[in-house]
Amino acid sequence: MDPPPPPAGVTGSGADRGVVLAEVAQDGFSLQYASETLRADRGVVLAAVAESGDALQYASETLRADRVVVLAAVAESGSALQYASETLRADRDIVLAAVAESGDALHWASTTLRADRDVVLAAVAQEGRALIYASTTLWADRGVVLAAVAQHGDALSYAPEALRADRDVVLAALAQDVRALQWASTTLRADRGVVLAAVAQYGLVLQYASETLRADRGVVLAAVAQEGRALKWASEPLRADRGVVLAAVAQRGRVLRYASVLLRNDPEVLLAAVAAKKTPMLELIPELIEPLSESIRAALESAKEALDAFEDSAGDDTAVVAECDRIRALEEAIDKAILRLIDAPADQIDDTERQGYLARLNGLNAYLGDYDNNACVRLQLRRYQPNKRQRIEAALATALATARRAGGA
Repeated sequence: MDPPPPPAGVTGSGADRGVVLAEVAQDGFSLQYASETLRADRGVVLAAVAESGDALQYASETLRADRVVVLAAVAESGSALQYASETLRADRDIVLAAVAESGDALHWASTTLRADRDVVLAAVAQEGRALIYASTTLWADRGVVLAAVAQHGDALSYAPEALRADRDVVLAALAQDVRALQWASTTLRADRGVVLAAVAQYGLVLQYASETLRADRGVVLAAVAQEGRALKWASEPLRADRGVVLAAVAQRGRVLRYASVLLRNDPEVLLAAVAAKKTPMLELIPELIEPLSESIRAALESAKEALDAFEDSAGDDTAVVAECDRIRALEEAIDKAILRLIDAPADQIDDTERQGYLARLNGLNAYLGDYDNNACVRLQLRRYQPNKRQRIEAALATALATARRAGGA
């Protein structure tokens, strides 16, 4: 794209000073179009840098070495320091004015001033990450680093190992931005108190915790309760921990993908994932249908096996009842998924896609309700209509009892 044309009346050796003054007062960068004579005019340049400090780059070399002009420029934009003369970039007052406006202006200060503690303190107080431009000697200064991380936690990344292992420094960084945990020493990333406080604020920093703490159930529970996606960084045993996974999917249903295979097919976990409000249903449905299908198949098979065993032994039906409870939880999960899918706004899903998912979910419901496949229906019939064997056994028992009473008489 071509640059915009210069404002009328600003360019050319015959450009009117008044016109240029008025223009740069509105847009300092218009100074670039002014004549060489006017770019060396102190009044014109002062007007330009007062509006935009970085317009200093278009001033004459003489005015970029003018202390008053440069002070006016850096007061408006600290980054204008880069256009000042080398002498003025070593002027302590000018550099202090620049870093007070933008800490990053320290980048253009002289080597001597980047090693000046007061200058660096002023810079990091305005922008903590300006610590990167300070002399490496000051990176090891505890007071400077504390000031830097208090302004921006990420400044901890520039601190030496000793200060990244300093508990107070790290806590100050975490108070500003918990993601600074990634820059803490190995020791502090293994400190349970430090990590617990961090994950309670932002669960995803669990990824920076030590391997031991990512296997600590209390720490992981605190993390997934704040942000379900933290489950991704939990240890493998905890991703197979039902309580941990339930807490994670209740916070954000889509994290079901990080759970163990067994729990991805657990009816209660599936139900919690469907009920979670934080993840749009449309994102979860494609991942949900396969586990639901597998869970339904497994639950129906288990229920049938349990009922067959019960009928053969005429024993306790507790196992069958437990399997039927699983099936009811699956039915509830499907019903919730269907309702949320129906309620999804039109701007999130087109009607063809919605109908396709609804057909699949309704198909699962139909399969669950199929008399031939549903052992729970058989159990209900079994309870109210005892089979022939039971009736025969009951009749024999009655006859035997009667015979015994008759013999005793």
